[in-house]
Amino acid sequence: MSRVESLSTRLLRPWRGVHACVMLSAAASVAGGCNEMVESMRERLGQPSDGVGAAAAGEAEVTRLAFDLVPGVSVQVDDGEVGAPPTEATEIVAGEHMITARHRCGRESTITVVVGEGDTKTLGHGDFPGMATATLRLQISALHGQPLAPTLRTGLADDGAAVADIEHPIGEGGEVTLLACRQRVVVGSGHPDVGGYREDLDVDAGAVIERTLVLAPDAVSAK
Repeated sequence: MSRVESLSTRLLRPWRGVHACVMLSAAASVAGGCNEMVESMRERLGQPSDGVGAAAAGEAEVTRLAFDLVPGVSVQVDDGEVGAPPTEATEIVAGEHMITARHRCGRESTITVVVGEGDTKTLGHGDFPGMATATLRLQISALHGQPLAPTLRTGLADDGAAVADIEHPIGEGGEVTLLACRQRVVVGSGHPDVGGYREDLDVDAGAVIERTLVLAPDAVSAK
């Protein structure tokens, strides 16, 4: 056995695989073999690979802000534009921020929040003083039994020309969450031959308002 072969055999003993790989790679020019052995040894020792370590070191923690507010409430973050809150959490710089929530019925509330590095903070009505909600509970049917697909929209109250253009989802049991303020409620039947319902409501914080509606072709009965 030559001296080189004897040296190679000794270096390939257990737990000396890394050193053996380096020397044999230089002698035999075996591409890729060294990297595979180094990664294998790191796995045995519970150490991260070079790729994982580099990615983890270069990745900054993402900080996000989310909103859980009823339709019709707009928000402004710091000096940004006023608009409808995003439907999903969005990235934001970690630290202190001034958030304003507004509704066209006249409600407005401004708070200061601190979002930690890597955190996702969700702001709801409970975080904004003066922006409480109430529940409208509807039971809707058609006078002649037609199948309905009800919709509910809100707008400004006490204005004959006002358009109710803010659509609200009708949940299980006919429940709709509204901002606690005076506003117009318009219920649509979703059927071409059945009429709807309109009412200007004074909505108090925490209230549960119940309406039983029997929708007819031209008129509506409310109980």
